[in-house]
Amino acid sequence: MDGAIYHVYCRFAHGARVFASPEEAERFLTIVRDVKRTDGLSILAWCLMPTHYHLAVRTGRLPLWRSLRLIQGRFALAHNRRHRTLGPLWQGRYKARVVEGEDALHRLVAYIHLNPVKAGLAASPVRYRWSGHRELVGRVRALLVDIEDTLRLYGARRGAAMRAYAAMVRAVGREAWALEEPGRLPWWSRVAAAADELDGPSHRPAVDGLGASTAPARVRASVDEVLAGVCRVTGLRCERLASRVQDRATVAGRELLAVVAVHRCEARVTEVGRCLGKPADTVSRWLSRGARRRLAEEGFGRQVDALEAELRHG
Repeated sequence: MDGAIYHVYCRFAHGARVFASPEEAERFLTIVRDVKRTDGLSILAWCLMPTHYHLAVRTGRLPLWRSLRLIQGRFALAHNRRHRTLGPLWQGRYKARVVEGEDALHRLVAYIHLNPVKAGLAASPVRYRWSGHRELVGRVRALLVDIEDTLRLYGARRGAAMRAYAAMVRAVGREAWALEEPGRLPWWSRVAAAADELDGPSHRPAVDGLGASTAPARVRASVDEVLAGVCRVTGLRCERLASRVQDRATVAGRELLAVVAVHRCEARVTEVGRCLGKPADTVSRWLSRGARRRLAEEGFGRQVDALEAELRHG
């Protein structure tokens, strides 16, 4: 749902303490920062516990499931390669709930940052390295939390918002429910379950305050049609895109294919991979690099928009 705020969490399979390793925690945060930038997410709160993570995230134009599938998929693939292991790293699909209402949002941010205190890992949230609390209170440079967005939940003036946040942390710290698993939290009610962000395209309309749609309509084109369009736009042949050639034009053509097919046509990376005889992780890299290229290069952005328009009206 476009612009919604979600509480997201996911556990590692078999209770694995993956984030007990500072190196693994840093790698995960690097991926989150990368996807946050390319997908237009806003991070309001975060915490990495040894066996799981929590995020409070506001979505941009892309659906949440796309961003989280990329985050978890990239981390799992790289982790398993580093450790030469097979099988699922995560316990299952992430869990997410839309959180609405001023009081619930205030409590959500405090709850996430109090996780290590409630688990006995730290005496106070400011003494725990792997959360956004120290960023919010100015103890460390903000690397992930969008400070202004988060403080705006607590008040219009920065000083008053900081005091309100600190008071909420103290208040939530005294609540019995703060020890509960996410499924038992006040905002994870049966009513809220209807707003769960599923691992696939959402069919609920994304609207602004006046009820107008803000979500880009899906382009109804197959991967083969997108590939043909990329060849027309770039002058490259399909065989060249499928080859091992790594010149700038060919690399950009592959990234154009990935961005339009996945982001605009809602194709899976496995479908794009089959089209060119490439593995899904290779296409995921094209997609990530293409998203960054689109932000950095106006010409590439125009190619994406032109190809989308051609496919939409073709």
